[in-house]
Amino acid sequence: MSCSSDSLLNDIYSHVNGSFYYKVPVSRSNDIKSTQFEDVNLPFLVRGRALTKCLMVFDGSSSVVDLSLEVIDNEWWFDLSDRRRLQLHDRERRWFKEKTTIPSQIPICYGEIRTVGNSNTFSGLLKIQDVKLKSFAPFETLQNEFESALVADTETQEKNDPETLDDSDLELLAGDEQFPEEEFTTLGGSPPAIICTTFVASRNMLKTTFRNKVIQCPFEIIDCKIKRSVLESPEDVAIILSTEGIIYSAAFDAEFQPFVMQWWKLQKIDGVPRGISVLSSSSQFVVTTDTTLKFYRFTDAYHFELVSNLNFADRSISQTSFLNNGDRGNHFMIFSALRRRNEITLCLTQWGAADEERKEVHTLTLLESEPILSIIALDDSRCLTVTDTEIKLVTANQVLSGELIFNSFKRSMFGSNLVKCFDDLMLLSKLKSIKEDFQDSVHCTVFSTSNGALCCCLSDEDGSLKFLALTRIKGLDSAFLIDNSYTSSDTYVVVISSFGQLIRICLDLNDVQELEKDYKINSFQNVRNKQNVSAGHGMAESIAYIPGPQRHADKEDRLCLLSQAAISVLSPNRLVQDCSVLLSLKSFRATSTLKVLDCRNLSDKWKNQLMGSAAVDTPKFLVLDETPNGDSSLLLVEWTMDYSAYTLTELDDVLRVELSSTVMIYFTEHNFVQVTSRVLSIDSFEDNNYRSHQVSFIVTGAMCEGKKLLLWNAESGHMLFIDDIDDRGMDTHHEFKVPMECKHSQITAMMFMKDKNGLEHIIAISDESLHQISCDDLISSRNGFCQIGKVRAHYGDSLLANSYLSDLEGCLYRISMKETTQDNITIEKLDVGLEFGFPWRIRLVNVDECILFSPRAMYLLNLADMTVVEVPVGVNKKHATIIDVRASEKVFFVLFSDGLEVLSRSCLTHTRSHLTVRNARTKHKQYLSLDRINRMLIVNWYKKTLESAKLENGRLMTLDSRCLEEFETITEAIELKREAGPINLIIAGTIDSSKWIIKFVQVVPCPGKLITREVSTYNFEGPAPDNLHIVPVSENAFWLSYGTKLQLFLLESNVLNPVGSEETTQEELTSLDANSDIVVSLRCNGDIKFKTREKDGSWSSAEIVKKSPDIKYRKPLVINRDCIAIVGDCNSESSHCAVITFFTPFDGDIIYFNEIWFAEPIRDVKYSNKNDELCVLHTNGSVVLFSGQQECHRICHVVGHKVSIDYYQDATSQTGCWDFTPHRLLPSQQPW
Repeated sequence: MSCSSDSLLNDIYSHVNGSFYYKVPVSRSNDIKSTQFEDVNLPFLVRGRALTKCLMVFDGSSSVVDLSLEVIDNEWWFDLSDRRRLQLHDRERRWFKEKTTIPSQIPICYGEIRTVGNSNTFSGLLKIQDVKLKSFAPFETLQNEFESALVADTETQEKNDPETLDDSDLELLAGDEQFPEEEFTTLGGSPPAIICTTFVASRNMLKTTFRNKVIQCPFEIIDCKIKRSVLESPEDVAIILSTEGIIYSAAFDAEFQPFVMQWWKLQKIDGVPRGISVLSSSSQFVVTTDTTLKFYRFTDAYHFELVSNLNFADRSISQTSFLNNGDRGNHFMIFSALRRRNEITLCLTQWGAADEERKEVHTLTLLESEPILSIIALDDSRCLTVTDTEIKLVTANQVLSGELIFNSFKRSMFGSNLVKCFDDLMLLSKLKSIKEDFQDSVHCTVFSTSNGALCCCLSDEDGSLKFLALTRIKGLDSAFLIDNSYTSSDTYVVVISSFGQLIRICLDLNDVQELEKDYKINSFQNVRNKQNVSAGHGMAESIAYIPGPQRHADKEDRLCLLSQAAISVLSPNRLVQDCSVLLSLKSFRATSTLKVLDCRNLSDKWKNQLMGSAAVDTPKFLVLDETPNGDSSLLLVEWTMDYSAYTLTELDDVLRVELSSTVMIYFTEHNFVQVTSRVLSIDSFEDNNYRSHQVSFIVTGAMCEGKKLLLWNAESGHMLFIDDIDDRGMDTHHEFKVPMECKHSQITAMMFMKDKNGLEHIIAISDESLHQISCDDLISSRNGFCQIGKVRAHYGDSLLANSYLSDLEGCLYRISMKETTQDNITIEKLDVGLEFGFPWRIRLVNVDECILFSPRAMYLLNLADMTVVEVPVGVNKKHATIIDVRASEKVFFVLFSDGLEVLSRSCLTHTRSHLTVRNARTKHKQYLSLDRINRMLIVNWYKKTLESAKLENGRLMTLDSRCLEEFETITEAIELKREAGPINLIIAGTIDSSKWIIKFVQVVPCPGKLITREVSTYNFEGPAPDNLHIVPVSENAFWLSYGTKLQLFLLESNVLNPVGSEETTQEELTSLDANSDIVVSLRCNGDIKFKTREKDGSWSSAEIVKKSPDIKYRKPLVINRDCIAIVGDCNSESSHCAVITFFTPFDGDIIYFNEIWFAEPIRDVKYSNKNDELCVLHTNGSVVLFSGQQECHRICHVVGHKVSIDYYQDATSQTGCWDFTPHRLLPSQQPW
């Protein structure tokens, strides 16, 4: 909702017992009515009683109404008891409008998902229906049975011996007992085409690479698994478990748009939801809570039912894992670790397909055992149990027999925890083919460790294990299995998750060794190459705005997310095309124009001639290179299907090297065309079929369209046109000239273009004018060039019936040609928003997309909806500029002034760049943006070091940190920003238990290095206070709060001096923010104190001493002189968890004027004055941005509020079809 400034006078806002009172209409009879939020369903009521505070409110005719309001304990009241409210219109308050939400993208699930290419897949499933539930035995019965099992287990542990197991038990373990296979219900109909894509799920979003679009979820995801279809229908589904305890079955249509097909609500008695376990060979899956195992099975492609429950009474489930049953679909075992006080119980649950509801539970109790941190299932009968001090191999046989002696392995090999990733027999096969030592291994399990190591465990039939070190990557969370059938025998490709990024790495298996210590594995050891698959941001602790690079077209501040391990630079307002560098060649430094041919577009003749086969199964490209002395060479670049490896071959005997420098090459169906500066040569590479033509001018440019060829000289305007390059008579060539205004004129672009009748035209741009001629007129010499339009174009490109132009200011235009006459040519200006004061060079990728580039920037323009995506290129190049760009589907060839880079597209993202810092696991780092030198200074409090990071290229530099050696602990650091000279830092910390100091340190920029020097200190006696805050307000002044004291300091002649008297409060100051005219401090009791500078230079103070018990304010943010934001946490059990309240100081008082409520807790808030943008970081990793508004604009809903699908339902489960929206699931309205 938005309102004018005048309507603001009709509103009063108060906060009563945690409820927000909004827009109370006031009539002349003082009748006060109630209203409520539609979205939040909160009542808003003000009740009248004794006159205790007189608020002046204005009705629609601006008459003053005295309003008596009831006094309620712990409520906010703001004194507006005079006419000053009228003068607030001219203040620079800021209202905010919700703009963008960027969810965190820490992957929980990744993998290939299949569906069918049928647009009517869900047409018969739209009706929402309650699921009829089965009747099960009461929980108490299951609990009693389990208690009996535990008692029996304790009594018989000593009697059971593995040698005396019954034959049926041994057959069960070996998988020899005969269970009938599961029966499935299949969907009828003829099988349509199967299509597949890559699927990613994170905490609050879903994404497929097919759509390349983030789908925000109206719930928070705990776990997600892809359930492979074992039915005749090939459709996979994603099983999702939310924090609310709801299970979702999500399927995908032919466009890979996700839809919820069924949901199932866990009951409170089931416990707190934990995770999902699935087996690829079965339709069954298990949902784990802290006390219960719930067993489900799919009845068809999308729908599932509850089979049985297993509740473990007063024991908590710490870990659960399926034992891998291979391809057997008739026998299942799940291994669990239970805990009750110091007692650990290993539990083996098994069942068969013949009787799914009947579960056999076998337990083994370990008295005085450590809690089990993780279970790593190795095969169908063995698993590793991991505690803080031990790793043990436990077999199903041991649980059945009660055996308490386990094989142990060195715990010191690994970090604090291990997490299973997947099993893969393909990796085992590759390892066995390389080394004889692995020939006896029968199973391979890949797992990750908390130290960032990726390892695998090879197991033999006799139970011996080998641990291998694959690689180590900072921040590695997990790894995901992908298809390796196309890779060579000595390489293995896997996708890993790190700091919100998904990276496909290609491992060299030749040097894989047995593991000694996981932290000793070198970073990226055995990694041949890596490519980004998905680029998101991880969990952050704070945010910062930094200036954009000066060379970039967009001058806005950039948003940074900061954590102890990484710095992520976001692009909230425009998506970024993330790319991976496939190839970098320095030999192209002398090349001025890029010539790239995709071999898939060649005729079979040339495929056979150049590559020995007419089939081009892998990406292959021909690239023309040129040496400084003018020699040209033709290179064949070939990649594997996943672009993980390439070969580079120079093709001999294709180019005629005796000719001068090559301008262009081209292949028709029968001939190879080589254009040099003086000669046009045509060769079919058959006997006596070579011919050449001497051009009468120096050729500087050439282009082909079908069989038509056009050569030109950009300075003189001379042209040569050949209508059919395959015509052996060469009688179809025509020479002509483009009109040129003066001797300094140049042709800046040439294009072939078709009109709607298919007739081809030539469009030339010179002197910022457009000249057009049809090819028919050129051949017949009926007409010459005619000038079209009044657009002052500079660059352009064309494809089929459309041409696109750019003028010198960067404005873009589209030319459409209806007829051959000049009057039917339309030039349309495009609304793109990239007018940065320089022209864009244009390269059309296809009819829907083009590349825009300048020497320092590159963008992708979607020609259908005019959306723009930035392509960050040359991030590691300090001086190199972009010369030319070519594209082929997902590959960009970018020619820089210092060489060629080939990039592959990975995904669209809001994360512009990501930098992993040193000592990533060390806490207590502080980041200071040194705007003037474009660096981020990292103050490591724990290690007492200074480092600088250049965010454009990720380069880290360690600074001389001797100035920090004196500190015992560091508690705060700031920069006093200035326009010139050294960079001034203020660093506070303790010297010993009885003394603390603030130190003035300078960082001096020098060529290639940064010099640090200590200048002066200011000493404080006594132990350092817990709450110490320093806020800079100018280049030589800062406020310091510590304990109950507040003091202004001034830097004069490099000496720190306190200014004025020290202020002391009764309560400790917990937070502080300030600018040169205002200081806002929060006290531990929740009081807020404001100090404002008056016109005469004096300071006035105001306090707010009453507050709601449901809100705890914890952080102030001074936006400007007239707008102050206070961030608070809400303690009430409502739809909101946090609030930002806005105040404005006026005439010695503080006036409240706005609030924004949030459904998620807030971790940090920052404001950018240049962007006029407020950024909120939530604890779940999401980032919400608000654009500043000068006019009154109130946000009437709770930001981020989500409505659970069961909110209005009494049912436990429903089937149907629901669309994903950010706030709720809605019944699908798709027109199937």
